[in-house]
Amino acid sequence: MKQIVVEFNVAGGTERQYNQIWDDLKAAGHEHPRGIISHVGFEKPGAWCVVDVWESQEAFDEFSKTLVPLLEKNGFTNERPVVYPAHYVYIGETEHAYA
Repeated sequence: MKQIVVEFNVAGGTERQYNQIWDDLKAAGHEHPRGIISHVGFEKPGAWCVVDVWESQEAFDEFSKTLVPLLEKNGFTNERPVVYPAHYVYIGETEHAYA
């Protein structure tokens, strides 16, 4: 399986919307999606961004069955990510998620 990088850039997206999507994912039992390697959400001028690394396109596609309806519910009706093949993935040693 080839690892992938998934990038969302949501023009006008907000931290509030992002947090609501996480709450909805937790409620749906997907707080720790199967196949995700890393995730970061951040604001940049005029957009909310997410960058994930997934173990495979198939893992992301399976998770998308849950994610896409929640994106739409929270106002992201036309958001589609850009997907790139990962060349190298390094996971640093950590015991905690940072927020």
